Amino acid sequence: MEISIGSAGSENLAQVVTAWAALIAALFGPAAGYLAARHQARRTTVSNHRQTWIDGLRADIAAYLAACTELSSEAPYTTTADGKIPLNARAQLREAQLLLSRIELRLNLTEPDHEALRAALRELVGTALKGNDGNFATPRNDVIAKAATVLKREWRVVKSGG
Repeated sequence: MEISIGSAGSENLAQVVTAWAALIAALFGPAAGYLAARHQARRTTVSNHRQTWIDGLRADIAAYLAACTELSSEAPYTTTADGKIPLNARAQLREAQLLLSRIELRLNLTEPDHEALRAALRELVGTALKGNDGNFATPRNDVIAKAATVLKREWRVVKSGG
């Protein structure tokens, strides 16, 4: 026994397939749109937070460079009779140490370029305490170069939307 689908049967089949496709699109289209929008919103949020992180790191590094420059301009310090740094230098050093701590807390010290920046920052304050005789320009330029490397890499991540 042979079953043949005539032209009316194939038209019905086409209508059924079209109806099913429309039903599937109506059910899953909004869900797919929602998931895509949610993913994009998350990427935008992460990108915005990373941009804020970059701006904060840049501002703290600039302030740290200024604090170390000020320390360097007044150094070398002669200690008081009890072996302490003079009061004016202690306030400047405290400011530099606060900024250094803020910067270090922002860095990911498992990444080599972040660790290199941290080492350069620490060297800079030591050199600043020695004064201009400590060749302050070289470690300062080293900090700037290493900071530029870190900031540029992170900026690329922001631009890519990550």
